[in-house]
Amino acid sequence: LSLSVKGKEPHHGFCSRGGVQMLVALLYTGHDSAAAADAAATMRKLTRRTHGGHYKDILREVGAIEPLVALLLGGTSTAAAAPALAALMSLAGGNAQNKDAIREAGGIAAIVALLGGDADADVTVKAVGALWSLAGSNPTNKNAIRDAGAVGPLVALLGAGSRSKAAPEAAGALMNLAASSERNKEAIIA
Repeated sequence: LSLSVKGKEPHHGFCSRGGVQMLVALLYTGHDSAAAADAAATMRKLTRRTHGGHYKDILREVGAIEPLVALLLGGTSTAAAAPALAALMSLAGGNAQNKDAIREAGGIAAIVALLGGDADADVTVKAVGALWSLAGSNPTNKNAIRDAGAVGPLVALLGAGSRSKAAPEAAGALMNLAASSERNKEAIIA
């Protein structure tokens, strides 16, 4: 399932014809469903394009965030975990309302629960990236990420070294957590 044709923009009439609602419905097919994984991947593509900000708001308004978070509850080895994380990371980027909605839907705890994997695993890298995005310019999310126990696993991922995929992402997430937060700075250096 993809809205892009050979790198071109998704069809801009997609949202007005109910396409987004159909994508959201596919998320409910379950964390091992290829349809759910493809729907989440398409949501990421929608939110990364020229009109991504518009699609970010539409996806939140039609209820995409809660089922995306639910797809994470199946763990790291499910088909939809990585695409759902990528979609959540993209939805959160530069969108304060989406950052709050992801936190309110239990997304931070669900993402932190996926941090224990291999530093080069796609799910781990995307989980760290999602936390990096959620922490940016959002003090409430910074506190929630710290309180969910993310600091220890993020610091541990730094130990994987600069050649790992997750270590640079973990450094970025820790940078956002530390910005303007003395409590988070203390937790990081503890």
